[in-house]
Amino acid sequence: NIYKYSLVFSNFGFLGNFVILGIFGNEGLFKYSMFTLIMTFLVNSWGICVLIPQSKKPTVRDLMKKILEQF
Repeated sequence: NIYKYSLVFSNFGFLGNFVILGIFGNEGLFKYSMFTLIMTFLVNSWGICVLIPQSKKPTVRDLMKKILEQF
């Protein structure tokens, strides 16, 4: 499962903001931020489902509660 997760979600948020800002400017950074917002949501929803073993899978309600607790 860790291989499936790592193939779908790359490391997109660590230094990417500064690289995008330097190459594409403010407009590029805004577009990149919208992309990373969507990717962050997917990492915290589908990504968690992939990494949790089948025997310990939480319900959708539990997952949404955990996601909303982060904000």
